[in-house]
Amino acid sequence: MLLNFVGSGCKLICWWLIFKELTFLKYVLDMQTLSLINIAKAITMNSKQLAALTCGVALVSAGAIASAQLLKSEAPVAELNANHEERVQQATATALAQQIAQLEVEKVLQGEIFTQEAPMMVHLQEQQLSLEKRLSQLQPDSSQNAVVVATASAIESEIAGLEVQYAQDQAKFLDSHPTLQMRKAQIEALRQRLATL
Repeated sequence: MLLNFVGSGCKLICWWLIFKELTFLKYVLDMQTLSLINIAKAITMNSKQLAALTCGVALVSAGAIASAQLLKSEAPVAELNANHEERVQQATATALAQQIAQLEVEKVLQGEIFTQEAPMMVHLQEQQLSLEKRLSQLQPDSSQNAVVVATASAIESEIAGLEVQYAQDQAKFLDSHPTLQMRKAQIEALRQRLATL
């Protein structure tokens, strides 16, 4: 908008200067009493106006170039918007796959404590199904692969964390302690789930 305003202003100034210069030259030429030397003097006196005219033409040219570049740069904006939408969809799909994977890990861990019919297990299953439905709507083709990869990663991470806790608890408790038995069962359940992926 500013370029258009500057360009319009420059055009107006240039036309005014051209009109003024032409009017002046017509006046000089109409006067037949002036000699050729007087015409040359008159033109050199108006060198400031010619310099201003040249600057005005340069500004108009710069405005036209800037406008052309601005119009040229509008085409990549559509590409940027499309790329942005694609990246947002990919990030959303990745986040959904990671949430599903965390729910899967939680189901395996809680499965060692609760039965499958327990309200907590039913709630985890419902959450997982809801997230899987959203992910399949977002990425119908590759949603299952993303979930498998995310689940494998989450299970491996949880196994590593539980093994560290198990080692720490082993220093405090006997092997028959319920805490150690629970961690051992959870680690084994996670390994079995990882094997089925």
